[in-house]
Amino acid sequence: AIIALVLHERKQGDRFWNLLRMQYVTLQAKQYIFCVTSVLPLPLPTIVRESRFLPENQLDEAQFSCFLDALHTFLDQLRPKVHCQTSEPMEALTSMILKSLLAFMKSNTSEFEGDHWVPLLGLDKTYAFQQDVKWAGILTEVQSSLYQIWEVSERHDE
Repeated sequence: AIIALVLHERKQGDRFWNLLRMQYVTLQAKQYIFCVTSVLPLPLPTIVRESRFLPENQLDEAQFSCFLDALHTFLDQLRPKVHCQTSEPMEALTSMILKSLLAFMKSNTSEFEGDHWVPLLGLDKTYAFQQDVKWAGILTEVQSSLYQIWEVSERHDE
């Protein structure tokens, strides 16, 4: 079996991890290559998600180079673990790789707070979120419920 972890890009430009498993299958004395893919539902750090260096995302070539070096080392260490599990069902293999890749991203990017993904978006997107009337309305609507849940008295800034 051949197993590959691929960083794919959709036509719209968004990227995702894809796990690919290929193996020979014999059917009625003919050999075929059977291929199974599994999209890994992981958030991608900005440094991987963006296709070019954008100032608003605070990316530069040095950061990208350091990240690639760390990713290369990680994949070199992951490869023997994957090869030991080539006969495992795709679900087990996917789960192992998901956990390993998530642990790598948590320790090698600044976009995780514990188990929570907190992507670096830039000031322009932060400002747009703050000005979004829908969110302001939703927060106003649930504000008193949140105060009750957290057992905090309401405060009014004047």
